[in-house]
Formats: sequence, structure tokens, C-alpha cells
Amino acid sequence: GFDVTGLDIIQSVIDSARQRFSNLETSFRTMNLGQDVSELVDDAFDVIVCNQVLYYMSDSDLNRTVKQLESCLKPGGLIYITMMSCQNYYWNYATPLENGLHEVALSGRLEETSYINFMRSEDHVLSTFDAFECEILGYYDISIREGSSHHYQFLGRKR
Repeated sequence: GFDVTGLDIIQSVIDSARQRFSNLETSFRTMNLGQDVSELVDDAFDVIVCNQVLYYMSDSDLNRTVKQLESCLKPGGLIYITMMSCQNYYWNYATPLENGLHEVALSGRLEETSYINFMRSEDHVLSTFDAFECEILGYYDISIREGSSHHYQFLGRKR
């Protein structure tokens, strides 16, 4: 019963979503890194979900994207965001960069290098997403072999 729009910068993710949800009325679009979200959508949204995606952005990209998402949301609309926190075990492998990102080099079972914008506290989350009225601020944490997977959860409403 929902009209869904999916956006991602990775074409294979969009292709997978199109295949998985081929029976639904959906619109999946690939966007370019840095592209304005509002260029890709025709209408404002009732709900926007940003699950484990925004923390890969530098401070300036994150601030710009938050403004774009706010402009794509209907008045009173909701936005759900998850952000990795400094309590996540990734923090133990993080080297700060100048743009708000941290290089995280993992070895062993999880062999990868990521670039993460960690949230330091609830106040940091609130100030980052102050374009929205905070409805709920919390966290989820799953204990895995490597340590905590702590992420903040923010549910905001467009004023």
C-alpha cells in the first residue's frame, strides 16, 4: 500500500532492489555521489528512512544532505536515521581525518577499510539533525564477537 522510492549510489544495490521488489509499485534510482537528492524525486515524502548510510559522509556532505532530505519531506513528515557511535568497536580501529570522517581499517574476519563519521554523544546526534524536531532518540546495540555494534537511532519530524 506504499509508494516507495529507493536511492543509492551503487548500481548493483538498485538492481537487486528492483529484482527483489519487482511485484511492487516502486521507483529505484541510482544517484551520483554528491548529487542533490531533490533532483531525483518528484514529490515530497511522508517518511524517509536512512538506515546505516549517512555515517559514510564527511561533515560537509552530511550537513548538505540533511538540508536536502528536509526539503524532500512533507510538513509533519518523519525521518528515521541511524548513525554509528563512538561506542561501536570500529572506534578502536579509527584514525581521524580532517573532514569529520575516520578511517577504519579492520583485519581478521572482517577485512575492510571504511570511512565513518561517528556520533560522539546524544547531543552530537541532536545538533547534527537539528533541522528536525526530535521525536525519539535512542540506540541499538548487538554484542558480536568483535565487540559492540552500537548505533544511535533518531526519529525526527519536519517542523
